[in-house]
Amino acid sequence: NTRHAVVAAEGLVVYHGMDGQDGRVTVQPFDLEEVDSPTLVMLGCDPAVGLLESGLRSRGVALVAAEESSRQALIGLANGEAHVAGCHLLDDATGGYNSSWVLQLVPFPCTLVTFAVWQQGLILASGNPKQVSGVADLANSGIQMVNRQAGSGSRDLLDRALAGAGLSGENLDGYQREEWGHLAVAAAVASGSADAGIGVKAAALAMGLDFLPLEEERYDLVVPNHFLSDGPVQVLLDLLRRPVLHRRVESLGGYDASSMGVQASVN
Repeated sequence: NTRHAVVAAEGLVVYHGMDGQDGRVTVQPFDLEEVDSPTLVMLGCDPAVGLLESGLRSRGVALVAAEESSRQALIGLANGEAHVAGCHLLDDATGGYNSSWVLQLVPFPCTLVTFAVWQQGLILASGNPKQVSGVADLANSGIQMVNRQAGSGSRDLLDRALAGAGLSGENLDGYQREEWGHLAVAAAVASGSADAGIGVKAAALAMGLDFLPLEEERYDLVVPNHFLSDGPVQVLLDLLRRPVLHRRVESLGGYDASSMGVQASVN
């Protein structure tokens, strides 16, 4: 059985620069005649965002979601491109997630709203035919990997794991091949064009692939305080408190939603 959250189209996401490689986006919601409800714009990389889309839509809010790395999501939030940014960036100095990066990249007070703790690791071909047992095996001859883009929490995690194994990206075939999301990494592995990639367990399960866990990470939704009282954001915060959403997210695999909706201020 496959499980896969898909976001319905409520707007257009336009990348700028050559082939979109600079990661900048403009979100163009459809005309009011086409989207006849309040809109919430979210940047991030969580495959479970489709569950948010359906929950928000049932409450009269249209979600415009754009796939972005954690850093680019925060930069987009700082530039006024979104109401919410998803983030899973580790602070190596403190061992905590996201707060220090929000302080560094966003010039106004924000609130962190926990979405879930997820399992992040190596997405492997079904049956693990190359017998990958850890990141060190990615340097073995004949193993082709696929990476996430620079600025993503997944890329940071892989680099930390490689450093711990005494390796760098230069040792790996395919390290420079970048995909723009967990599901895109899983799709590359499922297609046979890569043997391994970095991503969340839910993406591997969605495509019937093997998964080797490396770390658990907290994925937060970052909300500027000046948006907290807005109607669409209030609907989102209410949705995050609903046990039915917690169960649906956990059903994707590799998610712990027990802290979903918990808030912490970042000033």
